[in-house]
Amino acid sequence: MRIFGPRPIKHATPYWAHPDTPMLQLGSVTLRARHLYEGTFITGGVGSGKTSSSGKALLRATIRAGWGAVMAAVKENEGERLAEEVGREGRDATVITVDETCLHRINTLNYELATNAPRGFEHNLVSLIMQMAEDDGIANNPSGGENPFFQKSAAELLFHSIAIIIAAYEQIDLVSIHRFIATAPTTRAEAADPRWQKESFFSQTMLLAAHKARHEGDAYAQKALEEHGDYWFDVYPKLGDRTRTSVNATLTSVIHPLLAGVPRTLLNGQTNFVPELCREGAIIILDIPLHKFGRAALMIQRMIISQFYTAMQRTPITKTTRPCTLYMDEYQALASPTDIEALATARAARVAPIFITQDIPTLRSAFASVDEHAADALLAKAQNKFFHATTDVESARYASALCGKVERHNHSRSLSRSKNTGSSSNQGEEEGAFGGGHGRSLGETESISTYQDDAVPPETFANELRTGGPKNNYRCDAILVRNGARFKSTGRYYAKVEFSQK
Repeated sequence: MRIFGPRPIKHATPYWAHPDTPMLQLGSVTLRARHLYEGTFITGGVGSGKTSSSGKALLRATIRAGWGAVMAAVKENEGERLAEEVGREGRDATVITVDETCLHRINTLNYELATNAPRGFEHNLVSLIMQMAEDDGIANNPSGGENPFFQKSAAELLFHSIAIIIAAYEQIDLVSIHRFIATAPTTRAEAADPRWQKESFFSQTMLLAAHKARHEGDAYAQKALEEHGDYWFDVYPKLGDRTRTSVNATLTSVIHPLLAGVPRTLLNGQTNFVPELCREGAIIILDIPLHKFGRAALMIQRMIISQFYTAMQRTPITKTTRPCTLYMDEYQALASPTDIEALATARAARVAPIFITQDIPTLRSAFASVDEHAADALLAKAQNKFFHATTDVESARYASALCGKVERHNHSRSLSRSKNTGSSSNQGEEEGAFGGGHGRSLGETESISTYQDDAVPPETFANELRTGGPKNNYRCDAILVRNGARFKSTGRYYAKVEFSQK
């Protein structure tokens, strides 16, 4: 069975794969390939130059080195800008643009079925779909609220649907899942209705699976019917109408943005590219702007990124494996808990994640509905952090705290002087006596005290970092913090680095 036909890369692209390959020189600081595998986080206020300086420099370094990549475009025209950066490095022939033209498509569930969720591992498909709900924040939908019962029941509904659809059609997509659930019998009487049996997609699917099991000897179809048939004809109809409606609404709210228009074509049609092509040098640009496509854009991008992660981890790594980049500007709009695990395994998979966002509070807010500590866990995993100019107090304090404390000395000296004068007299009837005197004293005190102070005070990030543009001769500054480093300029694990926007 042919699940997908990936587009071949037209021209072989040479690449650098050695972990010690110098990727970027920033004054006396050298970032090598192995450093980029450990994750890079870039932050700075609006207009700080983070995207046009450090972000661009890192991205173009990986393109120049011949690496594959997935690049997410959140804003309109961002996809065009990314394509231009690729073109400047002569990599136009390796670009696969996923956009509203639907020229490049991936049936994500069929792809998952063919790679990470073979028969018997349907729960991986369930996890992929439910992860979309978490990424999109849909778990708290009005029907189910925050009640985990509805989330668990929605996952159960998926689990009992997927195996039977695969058994009947040997493939799977979101449209088929939706039709199957929407036409399932809600009463025993409905299931016995001849008209329903003839017209219902659910009934047609069940009959086809049964035919394969009984007349074609399909063991998978037989097992699917045995394991899941009772749920649909016994458990599901007995659910209260209100409960069943809430469960269906929970699931529908997850997938309905992907069931029509461009999203349906992109994710449910014939696949002609797969994430594994990045190992051959493909650069996949996800040009599905959130401002244009809304929730559907988030789901499409996150699903493809998730499958990119899995594909990269699944690839056997050798000394000659081509490294790949994951580039996400405006990261707060695409933030997902799966990125935390991906950062932890990126080094082993030879993947260089580059995340760019405006400030720490925005990032924490993006993860708030999942886990209050998730943002900090992600930040801890990124071993390279570039802090550009910002007036956000929390971001400045966070960066300052990372740079640590230094011992400073306070030298004080004091000088004191005094002058004493005096006189006395004594006169009697026959004789008199007179006396007097004066004196001077000089004192000097010197002391040295030590105290702990911020190595890089928070106000540095608002006052002392250049933000590019003509007034700064297109120069941008950032404070680089790298775990375990000892930079020559500071003797510590942070350094001030400079980028050119040109």
